[in-house]
Amino acid sequence: AVAKAFLSDAVMERLGSLCGLLEERLTALERDVMAGVPPPAGPAPVADGGALLTGQIQEGVLSDILQMLSANAKSGRFTITGSETTAHLWYEQGEIRHAAAGDLQGEDAFFAALAQPQGSFVFVESVQELPERTINNKTQFLILEGLRKMDEEAQQGDEPPAEEIAP
Repeated sequence: AVAKAFLSDAVMERLGSLCGLLEERLTALERDVMAGVPPPAGPAPVADGGALLTGQIQEGVLSDILQMLSANAKSGRFTITGSETTAHLWYEQGEIRHAAAGDLQGEDAFFAALAQPQGSFVFVESVQELPERTINNKTQFLILEGLRKMDEEAQQGDEPPAEEIAP
């Protein structure tokens, strides 16, 4: 119960920070529009008119956005265009039910998407059927497991190879 409460507070704090950043960006865009400055280039508008959430991947923000979509029980496609791959995550009532990234599908594709160090994302809200269901675990579990894997990989990168460790 203590870990769950801590996680909830941490998530809420990060979401509050994200909302603050979004508000600052919106204010700057409104100021630019009033001054006649064209808006920055971004993803093309969605043809089906679905709700659209776009942004740039920054450290720690991607997992927060995935949690926010889950907490708000959203359905639709979340596309991540990263430096290494393009990944698609399909949400159904707040749960990620399918992921595809290159040749990967399911949880492996999700973990590859979450590990993107930079790039952009787009979420299109939709009630269309999933192409298929390749993920059965809860979104919260996937995010925590993905972050754990990334942390382990980062720690392994900091350790010298076994042959370099003095006896």
